[in-house]
Amino acid sequence: MATSLTFTAAPFVSASFLPSGSQLTPIHIAKGNGTGARIYGIAIETNSTTAPVMVLGYSSSLGLYRISALSVTANSGFTAGTAIFDYFGNAVAAGVFQKQKDANGVPYFNLPANASLTMNTTSSVFISSGATASIFVMGELY
Repeated sequence: MATSLTFTAAPFVSASFLPSGSQLTPIHIAKGNGTGARIYGIAIETNSTTAPVMVLGYSSSLGLYRISALSVTANSGFTAGTAIFDYFGNAVAAGVFQKQKDANGVPYFNLPANASLTMNTTSSVFISSGATASIFVMGELY
């Protein structure tokens, strides 16, 4: 683990959901890549006309665990169809993403080596037909 912060290039991971049955299977949106990573932000952008329930998970050799399941609605801070959602700024996810802060006071999440963050939708509400949800993860590798 790094003892001082070394900034790297901009976002190092992005993934997209397509409106298909495969949305139920979690996809890896960030990986520790053998050395670990410091995650500074997770944002979702969608042009869906529905309000999909996005499930953020943590995967390691011990299994897959749900961190949160958030409905992407106007109540979450944006209007469906024009959404950008920030997990680090959300009160529901603050218990996970607002606990550790770097030397500059910026919150981050330590992603251990050989672990990953995943995302999928629930079976109750999918991303609308013809729409997508793009997930952007910003951070750096140790």
